[in-house]
Amino acid sequence: MAPLQSLLLVAGLAIAQAQEAPKYTAEEYKAYQAVTAEVDPAKKVDLAVAFIKERPESTLRQHVVAAYQGVMNDL
Repeated sequence: MAPLQSLLLVAGLAIAQAQEAPKYTAEEYKAYQAVTAEVDPAKKVDLAVAFIKERPESTLRQHVVAAYQGVMNDL
């Protein structure tokens, strides 16, 4: 019975974590979307650099850096 209880506990924790609020603000997400939606490479780089400078601790930072690196790789 103990393994079943452990499984239920782990499943319950996973559900609770899935329901947590995002760890970024709506403004951060909007800025991130602007970076990913931009098609002009120069503008995308400018938006990415601004995002990273203004929000160095953002949880979305890694995604913005990836978008920036993608532009650099395409050059």
